[in-house]
Amino acid sequence: MANRIDSRDLYDRFHELERNWDYSLNTGLLEEERTEMNEIAEILSELDENCDNDAMDGIQMIPKNDWKEYAMEYADDTGALSGYKREKGPWGQVEEVDILAQWPFSHIDWNEAARDLAEDWYECEFRGVTYLCR
Repeated sequence: MANRIDSRDLYDRFHELERNWDYSLNTGLLEEERTEMNEIAEILSELDENCDNDAMDGIQMIPKNDWKEYAMEYADDTGALSGYKREKGPWGQVEEVDILAQWPFSHIDWNEAARDLAEDWYECEFRGVTYLCR
């Protein structure tokens, strides 16, 4: 499973490679490091052209195969589901109840919700993985 990527981490890696490269002599990097540097430069340029934020300021890259889980986390993080609620138990004790496991939340079509969320995200390929970016 591919990891989520923050474009700032790609910038950091690019500059790390760049510090080791002597442009005048075209030396200092292994062939695979030059390839990596070019891949990073290409994806950062693509993100800058197609996303609302500048890649240097941070664009989240979520693997498409992790998108449904991301949508669920996002809904919870933004308070859209309000997570847990407190209820009084049969003897007056306070209990936390996971409302996501109860109706109507247990019947949410998360695949459809994830598709709706993805509508304003940019889709790109990086190192053979499809990501949704914003």
